[in-house]
Formats: sequence, structure tokens, C-alpha cells
Amino acid sequence: KETMQSIEFYDEITKKDWIPNTGGANIPTLNKLLDPFGINFGINNVLEGKFQLGNYNNAFYASGTEIIKTPKDSLVFYFDMSDYNSKINYNNRIILTLSQPPVFKSSLSQQYGNIAAFGDSTCFDDSSSFKTEHCYWLLQHLLNYCSRKIIEPIFIRSSVKLAHDFQSSEEIYDPNEYP
Repeated sequence: KETMQSIEFYDEITKKDWIPNTGGANIPTLNKLLDPFGINFGINNVLEGKFQLGNYNNAFYASGTEIIKTPKDSLVFYFDMSDYNSKINYNNRIILTLSQPPVFKSSLSQQYGNIAAFGDSTCFDDSSSFKTEHCYWLLQHLLNYCSRKIIEPIFIRSSVKLAHDFQSSEEIYDPNEYP
């Protein structure tokens, strides 16, 4: 509730201030979609903070979540973030993961696809009420990774490759719990 009140906005159509009833992404549904690939977003914290990859300008992570589960061999990106409401600082939170999970298995072949998961889309959004620098450069690199299987040098220099599956201590949503 506190988060929703903090992102009140003025609606040009009704000419009134509005407090959203819901906000952000539908995390349970995203987790249900990503769970077969070993990826889940957290539900307990709304994070904010600056992050930087390579020589690109700082970008602002305005109101996102962390990645709490990702498979072995993923490239993960750790950044220090703070809780949006309480301002408690959290060190080394995963906010971006790049993964090549098997998407098609048969007795004859196994094909891999690329998945990128990023916990906040605010810097990709022109209509955001947050006054933040855009990170279209990141979106372009993520699209190249997913669609063209290009791993940009910026990703290799800024990430850690996981030797094992990662799962934080935060409780994972049961994908069967939600319709």
C-alpha cells in the first residue's frame, strides 16, 4: 500500500490524481512462465538503486524485484540495491540474468534458446512517472542476446557465470498456487 501511494500520478483524461490499485508486473504469472526454465523473480522486496554495465551511464532501477532463482551456467549481474519503502540497503542482489536453457528436448536433439530476465522495466519506458535516465542501450543488448544469440562483451565483463543452480533463501512461488 505504501508503495502504491508513493507512485500517485495525475491522469490527464480525468484531470485527477490517482493512486494505482495495482502496480508493476504480475510476478506470479511471470514466475509460472519462467519456472520451467529455472528462473523466478522475488516477491518480498521492491528494490531501487543505480547500476552500471561497462562504460554506459548509470541507469536507475526505480521499482523492481530481484531474481531469486536462476539455472547453472547463467550469467548473473549483482548490484547493491535498497528497499524502495524502508531504504534498507541490500548488497549483491541479482537484478539481471542471461540464460540458455533447453527449450526443446527430444531423443534426437536438444535445442537451446536464450532468455534474459530483468527485474524492472522502468528505464525502458517513456511514460514512466519516475524521472530516470533511459537504458535503451540495455534493451538493445538484451534483444540481441535473445533473438540473435549475440553475447555482447559488456555482458561478459560485468557478470558472473554460475557454476551451480542459484536459489535465494526467499520462498519461491508455487506455480500451481495461482491459476
